[in-house]
Amino acid sequence: MLSRRFAFFIAAFFVATSLSCSTDGTSSVASNASFPGEPAASLVTFTGRCDGSAAATIAAGGFLVTASDETDEATEENTLAVYDPRKGGAAVTVLALNDVLGMPKKGKRRMKEADLEAATVLDGRIFWIASHSLSKEGEERTARYQFFATTDKQSLQISGKPYHRLKQDLIADRALSPFLQSAATRKPEESGGWNIEGMTATTDGRILIAFRNPVVDGNALIVPLLNPEAVVDGREAAKFGAAIKLDLSGGGAKAGAELGIRDIAWWGERKRYVILAGSYLPGETAKAASRLLLWDGKHVPVGVKPSVDLSGLSTPEAVYIQPGNGKQILILSDDGSVDGCKDKLDSGRSFKGAWVTIP
Repeated sequence: MLSRRFAFFIAAFFVATSLSCSTDGTSSVASNASFPGEPAASLVTFTGRCDGSAAATIAAGGFLVTASDETDEATEENTLAVYDPRKGGAAVTVLALNDVLGMPKKGKRRMKEADLEAATVLDGRIFWIASHSLSKEGEERTARYQFFATTDKQSLQISGKPYHRLKQDLIADRALSPFLQSAATRKPEESGGWNIEGMTATTDGRILIAFRNPVVDGNALIVPLLNPEAVVDGREAAKFGAAIKLDLSGGGAKAGAELGIRDIAWWGERKRYVILAGSYLPGETAKAASRLLLWDGKHVPVGVKPSVDLSGLSTPEAVYIQPGNGKQILILSDDGSVDGCKDKLDSGRSFKGAWVTIP
C-alpha cells in the first residue's frame, strides 16, 4: 500500500442550471456558468512520479493520497502515494499494489499499468477505479480491470476485495449496452472508444462513474453505481442506475461536442460537483479543450463558461477537494510528456498541481 501527502485545488466558476431528458430515457444535462477570471494559479510540485491521475483526502491530517496511471520505472510497481497538498515534494508514504490487485502476468513479466484514473471517499473508505480501457494499440489489458477500496488513513490498507468484472457488468446492463458495447472494443482515443477517467461519491451512498470516452451524441457520459460497498465487499455484482448525459459545451453544442470528463469531485462546501472536462483526444488537443464546470447534480441543462488560468499545467488531469475549504480546489497535471519524464527513474520524476481560488 502506499501513502503520501497530497492536496489539490482547482478552478473557478459560477453556475446556473436547467434540465432536460433525452428520448432514450437518459438524463441529458448541459452546463451554463460564468465567473470572473482568476489570476495565475499557485503551483505546487510533487516528486517521484509524472502525474497525479487520481486523488482523494485522508480523513486525519489533511493529507492527499494519489494514484498514478504509470508504474515505478525500476520495479514496475503500481503504487498509491501520500503527499502534503500544500508543500508538495516527496511522498510521505507509498503503497505497493501489484500483489494486492492480482496484477496479471504476460509471460514471465507482469502486465505493467493498472491505469488508475479516479478516486473518491465514501463512508470511511477511499474507492479507486482504473480506466478499464484497451491499450492505445487496441489490445486487451485485463490489468486495467480494477475497482477497489482502501482505508482512508495515512497507513493505507486494502479494504474488501478488488473487483475485476465492472466492465463486464456495464456492458451486460441492457440500458447501458447501446452506449458501451461498441465502445468496449475501441481504442480509448478513438471516436466512440472507452475510457473511464472520473469518479465521485454522492451524498446518498452511490458512486458516479464518469467517462472521458465515449461521448454520446455530443454529451459526456456518467453512470451511477448503486452498490459500491457491496461490490468491494464481495457481496454483490455491480448494479447501475440510468445513464446521465451532460452537455459540457458551455452553451454551444459544436464547441463541446467532443468533450468528455477528465475528473469529477463533490464539493460539499459549495454543494456542487466540480467537473474537469476535456477532449478524448491526446496531447495538445486535450490541453486546449480543458475547462472547469460546476454542476448541481440536478437533471438540468447548464451551460458553463469558466475563465480559469491553467496555463501552468501541462495537461489538467485530476481534481482534489480539501474538506472544509470552500474557496480553493487543486488541479493535478499529467506531466508524463514533459522533458521525457516517464523515461526517468522515480528520483527524476515530478508533476505539478495548481491551487485555484474560486470566488
